[in-house]
Amino acid sequence: MVDRRLVAIVVVALAISTATFSFMVGEKVDEPIEILKEEWNLPSPYEDTYRLPSEEGRYAYGLGLVLRKPVRQLEIIFLSLENESSLLTDLDLSADQDPWTAFLSVPDAGKMAAAVDSYATPTQARLIREEFQLTRAGSAYDTYLVDLTGPLLGTSPKGTARSLRTVHALGRNAGGEYTQYFRGVRDFFLDRDRAIIDVSVQLNQNLTKYAQRTTAQGTAVPMDRAPEVGQLIFDHLEKEDQIFVSFAINPAMISTKKSIAHIVLIFIDGEYYRSMSSVLYRESAAQGV
Repeated sequence: MVDRRLVAIVVVALAISTATFSFMVGEKVDEPIEILKEEWNLPSPYEDTYRLPSEEGRYAYGLGLVLRKPVRQLEIIFLSLENESSLLTDLDLSADQDPWTAFLSVPDAGKMAAAVDSYATPTQARLIREEFQLTRAGSAYDTYLVDLTGPLLGTSPKGTARSLRTVHALGRNAGGEYTQYFRGVRDFFLDRDRAIIDVSVQLNQNLTKYAQRTTAQGTAVPMDRAPEVGQLIFDHLEKEDQIFVSFAINPAMISTKKSIAHIVLIFIDGEYYRSMSSVLYRESAAQGV
């Protein structure tokens, strides 16, 4: 004869398990997208920190995501920034200063930002100011990002905006001190015309590949026709749509020997959703990660 107490326990356990599963699934569906992968095929001595060789080679980055609910517009912006923390050495930045005030003290960048902020209006391309956490060599920094690319696009000749150092990131350590400063471009990676080998953008089964004219084969589109400032916009996406973005670089063709912050921003229906970041450093500059 079956013990009724045992049956009751099993029924309660099943009910709890079902409720937990439903909660977990419901929580997952509440998020509009799920990141499937976001990684470099490079050695990683620390989380989100990668070692970049100096010799010739092909090293790729890949981002994959799936829609968990329909969205009107999904925007992915790539940023590539060079470590310029030495510029903070002679600045009198206080831990009590708010990030925007501290940023305005940075030479050149602060003046440009103040000028852009004074004339940028809601009808123009937006000035992006966001906060996120950047991990560098095992240490986390609360980082303030300023992207001036949008407002400057309308005032720069076509093709020149991506060469301007219009993106800035100012980070502070656990004690609140401003110790990290990166600046660079809104693009898939630094030195697009030299360092990037190819870029692939795929929505479900629709794939577009861009490559340098010297290496383009088959149906590849010349790199100079790739999205100008590393900005991808997808409209009217449905649930279960999948997006994959990848690009390959040749580290021997990168002009800087300093560490590089690679940042990805995602906007959904015009609103900031999340960011992802990693730091790449040269093998020869391991101490300066």
